[in-house]
Amino acid sequence: TLTTPTPALAAAQAKWEAKVIREQIALSRWSMIGPFQTAKFEETYDKPFPPEQKKVDLAAIYKVGERTLSWARPQRLVDGKPLRLGGQPNAARYFVRTITALAARKLVISLGSDDAIKVWLNGKTQFENKIQRGIDQDRDEVELTLSAGENQLLIKIVNGAGESGFY
Repeated sequence: TLTTPTPALAAAQAKWEAKVIREQIALSRWSMIGPFQTAKFEETYDKPFPPEQKKVDLAAIYKVGERTLSWARPQRLVDGKPLRLGGQPNAARYFVRTITALAARKLVISLGSDDAIKVWLNGKTQFENKIQRGIDQDRDEVELTLSAGENQLLIKIVNGAGESGFY
């Protein structure tokens, strides 16, 4: 019976426990900054604004023309729900979070954007989609290769015209 410990049962239990530990991840809350704007959609998409130039510092403050931008943690930014970002034309907003993995592993994420999107993990480009479209869930699927420990996920959403959003 299963109540009687056996070497095979102990080995199966150890294997299962190791798998559960390996798959565990922790997600920080999202932080957001922007908008960074230029005169044209293509320029905004291609231009590396400060958040993508080096590892994100959530205490950083950026002077952009007459405005000062800093990272914020909006309460309305919740996984699985679309976030409307307003209608600034040719504008980029950045979202960052830390994904902590107990062991190296793959993680598939599903994203939606209005309009274009770029994704980095630990400073390396993982995905790009230069497109103009409305927001909807599950538009793009990205497989991330997480390292054991902390991993920084950075996402850039670029709006061309009309409303913008992130999912």
